[in-house]
Amino acid sequence: MGVVYEGWDDRLERPVAIKTINEAVVGKEARERLWREARALARVTHPNICQIFDVLEEGESLVLILELLDGQSLAERLGCGVIPSSEALGIERQILRALQALHDLGIVHRDLKPSNVFSTRYGVKLLDFGLARRTEGSFADDPNQTTTGAALTAPGMIVGTPSYMSPEQASGLPAGAAADIFSAGTIFYEMLTGKCPFEGASLVDVLYAVMHQNLPPLSGSREIEALDRVIRRAMCKRAEERYRSASEMLGALETISLSDSTAGRRGRGRYRALSCCPFARSKVTSRLTFLPTPYPTRSVVRCPRWTI
Repeated sequence: MGVVYEGWDDRLERPVAIKTINEAVVGKEARERLWREARALARVTHPNICQIFDVLEEGESLVLILELLDGQSLAERLGCGVIPSSEALGIERQILRALQALHDLGIVHRDLKPSNVFSTRYGVKLLDFGLARRTEGSFADDPNQTTTGAALTAPGMIVGTPSYMSPEQASGLPAGAAADIFSAGTIFYEMLTGKCPFEGASLVDVLYAVMHQNLPPLSGSREIEALDRVIRRAMCKRAEERYRSASEMLGALETISLSDSTAGRRGRGRYRALSCCPFARSKVTSRLTFLPTPYPTRSVVRCPRWTI
């Protein structure tokens, strides 16, 4: 839906991220989802959630001015191999803290996946709230907010990323906080094994796996087996059988202590942990200047100023 650029704010003299609508999906629904993301981010202040600075709109042009993050997405990191168990546990804990902050405000992310988890030198940040939804009963003092959120997703519509969505999302049912917990378990499983638990040759195959396929067990040390039990509860097919909250899942993980040498196995395959260096940053010097390629990029060609 969106394209993110790196820019520079002349007034406050700081780098920023500029998110705008992808030209291929410009339309009323895309604009409403971008506004939904802006409002969701504006309501929550948490060290593990990307911060929004401003929304600029003129005519059909709409952009979000966001905190610029220096690092790499979890998807990029996973592309280099398995993440060491102790580090994966630390990342998962930060994800759960961010989710609890969202859920406390009645916000469900609905599109939690590795590409929306960004690792920085200061910790993990959750990104992309374009599919975020308010749960029933939240924002009761603002009926306009509730109706706006409900209008974007029709009953039976599947939203999210198939390999990481919950069974209820795959069935087109309403997604609550339990859906985010399922996705968090999926991400944790992938960090420990290097492999997404739900795959298939087609979208139908992936959705079937999400709804019916049981995970291959993790084996190794007692600590890894304890993590396996936590993941399996988080990824129960029935929402009511999962952890009641992100805090409850976090509490279960807090009782498990891992050493750097602790390794897990998926089925019979053993995975080796690799490290990956972050990408290089770019620099621009004019206010809200768009780059010719989406951030991150390794080279910069200056473009004319885009004034709002």
